[in-house]
Amino acid sequence: MGFKMKHLIFFTVFLSLFGCFQNYSAPKKVKKDSILSLEVQGIITSSVSQEFMEQIRRYMKNPMIKGLLVRIDSPGGTVGASQEINEAIKEVRDLYKKPVVVSAGDIMASGGIYSAVSADQIIVNKGSLLGSIGALMVFKNVSELIRWAKMDIYSIKAGEFKDSGSPFREMTLREREIFENLMEDVLEQFKSAIVEGRGLDPKVVEAFTDGRVFTGEYAVQIGLADKTGFFNEAIKVIGELTGLGSAPELFSPSKDKGLFKYLGDLDSKAVIPSSFERFLSFYRLSGKPLYIMPSYLSVR
Repeated sequence: MGFKMKHLIFFTVFLSLFGCFQNYSAPKKVKKDSILSLEVQGIITSSVSQEFMEQIRRYMKNPMIKGLLVRIDSPGGTVGASQEINEAIKEVRDLYKKPVVVSAGDIMASGGIYSAVSADQIIVNKGSLLGSIGALMVFKNVSELIRWAKMDIYSIKAGEFKDSGSPFREMTLREREIFENLMEDVLEQFKSAIVEGRGLDPKVVEAFTDGRVFTGEYAVQIGLADKTGFFNEAIKVIGELTGLGSAPELFSPSKDKGLFKYLGDLDSKAVIPSSFERFLSFYRLSGKPLYIMPSYLSVR
């Protein structure tokens, strides 16, 4: 390869990488009074909540951003990440004093609901799937497989319960009791968030926080959502709440396309077939407290 060709290749690669870093760091500018429009899609993990909070911090101080519209299409996810999105919505409402409207897509279940309950209004499709309000932990036990492979795995620990939930042995009754108490604790946190966010009587909340799934129409009847309507209805509502009219300008931040963001998303649905993504999700989320519809952890 000639000297000039080597330099040309190097220069091309340099420009490509430079463009990646530029795209990653450059926020989109707000040019007129608008509604910040964000999405929460798929399983809610820490990367999803982190991206959501970054957009809130980046744009909510801007006086031209008058409110927040969140489209949620999610079966739920990890406990902490769902709570972080909920807190970010509270921050918009209470700290920045700007209204928040949530619009449900096909599904807004479990952690998706937790994320939404602090919004000023929740708009759902009549047939949206909601509910699955409960807490879940999924564990693996591959001890039989290990024995079949004639392998030995040793655990050296300090603390009786340090290796609780290990996939290499049976769970003891005492360990199961500890995890069950943990699940009861996070479920109570979920109930409290609904009571606080939706202003419902705890006894009313108790009646539908048993893990069942229901429609958006039923969610309105029990007070978990405000009204039925499609995304355009949610746009109209946030426009009226902000005084921007029934057809406000929506500001959607450009998604980061830089090198670091791409590398961080290598296990996302964008680059991995959905069936394999579900397989990875099962192993990635096992052993973690979850607010999620169990069917989304099944390996298909």
